[in-house]
Amino acid sequence: MVINEKVYTPWAFTENECEKQETNIRVYNKYKHLINEEKEIKSGFINIRKCDNLYGRNEYTVVTDIQCPTSFLAVMCDNGNACFGYSLERRFNDTYVVTIFTD
Repeated sequence: MVINEKVYTPWAFTENECEKQETNIRVYNKYKHLINEEKEIKSGFINIRKCDNLYGRNEYTVVTDIQCPTSFLAVMCDNGNACFGYSLERRFNDTYVVTIFTD
């Protein structure tokens, strides 16, 4: 599966921030059925595991075979938000550590 949806991150305190937020929420709602938070990793899904709540950021491990922009993964981890941005580290072929900035 290939997903080429445009999402915005970071969008807080930028021009047209309300429209950017609405776009992210629309995309999240369209694809949230692909999120798998169970222990078993499933092909064709975005398998998300929350790792840490840290000051100013949350970390997630994401395993997926879906081809998509890294910003899309960040928005999916943060329930359609990611307003302060993110960083992403690729660990293996389909495994990523996504850090969502919250402050």
